Amino acid sequence: MENTINKLHLGIYAVVQSGSGELLLVEKTRGPYAGKLDLPGGKMEHGENFNESLSRELMEEVGIRCGEFHFFNNMTTIVEFLDDGDNISMHHVGLVYRAIISSTKDIRLDISDEDVGGAKWVNVNTVSMASLSPFAKNVVNSLLEK
Repeated sequence: MENTINKLHLGIYAVVQSGSGELLLVEKTRGPYAGKLDLPGGKMEHGENFNESLSRELMEEVGIRCGEFHFFNNMTTIVEFLDDGDNISMHHVGLVYRAIISSTKDIRLDISDEDVGGAKWVNVNTVSMASLSPFAKNVVNSLLEK
């Protein structure tokens, strides 16, 4: 019987919307959500507060600076995946904030880094739920309920 490695991952994520209500999502290239669309964000670094962490993640993943965030929701899910031959059960906890931006014109959709292969705007009314990470699905459902 193979062993499963249990992990806890705390991340911080941003809800960024265009003036027409489209949602900005990043394309994940590795980890449990590889091939899925996810919220911009990631792991907080030691010593960062929420604003610093989200500001850094938004700059790294979509090239924008944002200094104002409003609480959106806390989310949690457990995801099972294979990582370098190891069975992983990850308890994923997400702190989700709405990013307040003055303009979308400086957002870069072409940034690729170690786990993001670009970004795209999606229409929350027509996006395929199968293409979304669990947290992105929760955000889309919340936006559709409003």
